[in-house]
Amino acid sequence: MNTENIGMLVRVDACLGCQACQVACREENGFGYDELWMEMIRRKPQKVAGELRNYHVGAPQLDKCAACTEKNHRPLCVSVCPTKCLYVGKKDALLAVMEGPGHWNLHV
Repeated sequence: MNTENIGMLVRVDACLGCQACQVACREENGFGYDELWMEMIRRKPQKVAGELRNYHVGAPQLDKCAACTEKNHRPLCVSVCPTKCLYVGKKDALLAVMEGPGHWNLHV
């Protein structure tokens, strides 16, 4: 599977760390609990502009994301995100999200 043009964007200032994306990935692909294809890693809270913020970092296995993206243009992990801060897809689509109008550029 070609992963050169597949990526993931996570708006870290909006991610709640609910791990719905991890659960969706497991449900969509049917792998066991001993495997982890998508993980949201909680980082230590830090102060930014005087406010305490939690940050989470996405750690996907992009070869698995490539297979899922080919099946479905909007993978389940993206659909279930309650804050809509997760995007998975081909490079051109991700660039359009980053450059386009909408909530991607807003701060929570």
